[in-house]
Amino acid sequence: PDVGSKRIRGALAFDIAARHGISLSNEARKVLEEPWSSSLPKGIVAQAARFVAGRVLSRLGPLGFLSPLRSGLMVFLFGHLFERYLETARTERAIRLDVEEARKVRKAMDRALLLVFTVKNEGSPWGYTPRPPEELRTSGNQLADGVLFAAAGLPEWLVARLEAAFDESLVGVSA
Repeated sequence: PDVGSKRIRGALAFDIAARHGISLSNEARKVLEEPWSSSLPKGIVAQAARFVAGRVLSRLGPLGFLSPLRSGLMVFLFGHLFERYLETARTERAIRLDVEEARKVRKAMDRALLLVFTVKNEGSPWGYTPRPPEELRTSGNQLADGVLFAAAGLPEWLVARLEAAFDESLVGVSA
């Protein structure tokens, strides 16, 4: 699974960079394709603990989907943040993204994941609730609709917080 995830992140980084007219050096691609957990301990004990935790979660029936879901979410977040960097924050005008720049981007991504719940963001997942000119729903329907609107707004809210944390992290990494 780790090799496959690395290949997916590497291909995603290549694709996003190419769409922006940028080449990735081989060393930069290696930095960008590393898993988010690369900052975690790497010893044999840590690998064994991750293996056991994965086996236990997979045996717990409904919780077995958490690992693939987490992996997919992390690939999405990586792609989203790399795209954001290339679109909004990259000041370098070279057509090649080198290893030093890749390290800077990865460091900002890692910091953003840690800051996502502490960064100040004025938005709220419950900020938008449509209001009809006349309320004809029952109180039960209003409650159910409110829960659904909040759940639907949560991913956008989390991505906005992640973007704010990433932008803040890039400033911290550049300084």
